[in-house]
Amino acid sequence: MKIMVLVAGLLSIAAQSLPYRHVALRQQTADSVTVVASWTAQNADSVRLAYGNGITRTRGPRGRDSVRVARPNSAANFGLTLTPLRGSVAGAARVLSVALPVRPQPAPSIDSASVDTATTAPVVPPPPPTAFTPNLPAGMRLVGDSDFDSPNVPGIEIINWDRNTVQSPTTHGVALMTVDGRSVVRAWFPEQHAGNGVGPMTITTGEMNSRSHYMAVRLRYSANYQFHTNTEKLLYPVLVAPGAGAPLLNVGRDGELAGFNAPMNGPVAPLVTALSPAGVIPIGRWFHVEYYTRLNSPGQSDGEQRVWVDGRLVLDRRNVSFVVHGAQVLFLRGRLDFTRGGGASGVLTPLGGQWVDVDRLAFYSGN
Repeated sequence: MKIMVLVAGLLSIAAQSLPYRHVALRQQTADSVTVVASWTAQNADSVRLAYGNGITRTRGPRGRDSVRVARPNSAANFGLTLTPLRGSVAGAARVLSVALPVRPQPAPSIDSASVDTATTAPVVPPPPPTAFTPNLPAGMRLVGDSDFDSPNVPGIEIINWDRNTVQSPTTHGVALMTVDGRSVVRAWFPEQHAGNGVGPMTITTGEMNSRSHYMAVRLRYSANYQFHTNTEKLLYPVLVAPGAGAPLLNVGRDGELAGFNAPMNGPVAPLVTALSPAGVIPIGRWFHVEYYTRLNSPGQSDGEQRVWVDGRLVLDRRNVSFVVHGAQVLFLRGRLDFTRGGGASGVLTPLGGQWVDVDRLAFYSGN
């Protein structure tokens, strides 16, 4: 009997589970809203997501997924079932639900003997470029803008991969704090760490589905910051086409911008090479980066990419083929990422760790 109890206890410990699961709303418009699910599974190699609108997807044991849902005309909930899987064996399913915002109703009409006119809201043009977005191209649409006074920002999501919010020299982590009299989001790295393709934070948008992307960010690396010898991520948007890669711009050991020298999914494997002079990304002081990329047409090398640092153009690429695809590839999301290297670095982080502060960030999309 004791052996049977022990075996049952071990099976219980090894059962697939979902200790963390969450559902939220993002990128709300008058007609639709994006439902975003995030999860972490234990003892599972995948998670099945069954959305209330009939869509079913299978994803990894830890991640995020989203689906666009039409806003209802009356109050309604939207359900999602997450099931952890280990091979074909399913663990306990978890059901989540979120209240959908009601679709705005049209304004009442004005009736008279001679007039029947519908009242509509005035069209508000997008704001002109400001000192924070001096090189914003015309025709771009604002997706999200935050100075991090609050973690809840429409259009922007802060991902704290380790979920540590108390700064420590021995951990990765993320926290909102006040620095130099301003609100910032700080991401920190532990001391004597080799990188190994690990980082504390990603800041991303909801779905943009646009050919062009502009991003402006004000940030500061700590004065003791050591860039990874294999480069580390900074500007890292996501494309719609699976396997298409990303028109990323990493930071090299000497503060240079580095990126792919050929299409990431082309017939020849691309290399991450220096694309700018050394030192364009400084450490120990606040600086301002603007990033603009327009993806190439199918089968053409007509893409373009530009970066400004403190208003100075430091990268200007024209006639670029970012991706090889038979149809027009779009940006799925804008993304700022802090991950050190794709492997171990020969230069460890300093004693006490290092950090980067982000003071403001804005994402735009366009055609």
